[in-house]
Amino acid sequence: FHSLDSIQGEKISSIRCFEEMADGTIYIGTTGELCKIAADNTLQVMDVDLNYVISMTHYADMLIGCTNQGEVFILEDDRVIYTCTNENEEDYYTCVGLVDNRIIAGTSTDEIEELRIDNGKIQVVNRVNTAPLLGIQEIEEDSTGKIWLAAENGLGYFTDDGLTIVPVKEFESSIENVHE
Repeated sequence: FHSLDSIQGEKISSIRCFEEMADGTIYIGTTGELCKIAADNTLQVMDVDLNYVISMTHYADMLIGCTNQGEVFILEDDRVIYTCTNENEEDYYTCVGLVDNRIIAGTSTDEIEELRIDNGKIQVVNRVNTAPLLGIQEIEEDSTGKIWLAAENGLGYFTDDGLTIVPVKEFESSIENVHE
């Protein structure tokens, strides 16, 4: 077991997420800057203007992420090629996930959005209502094809039959992660 607890003599900020790319590079989202673990197991602070990364996934050779400020970004070849905020000024992005090779972004309200990358830019191609779930924190697809949503006020999943809410008796807290 190897512990990476500093970067060039500085402490790592609180880790919020990580994502491994096809080439083995691991990106780490922190409350400070975006970091990565290179192939030689060294930890590096990325020279990009991205702070407080809370969610990441990868699509093709691109890292897709979401910041605590509600932005979605695309990182390619360790460069930010695009950032965007939600088209609805009252809404902001809360997470990103990959479902059936489609990029899905959670929002602070009762929607998830399917995003497409076209010429290096993000376009919204579909919006799906998630009510009564609000503030989607995590989007995961399981081996049976269910699309799980962890939200600030509960847990649910989509199938071909629509959204099913999972009863969580006496559970009064937000759900941040779902993993199979």
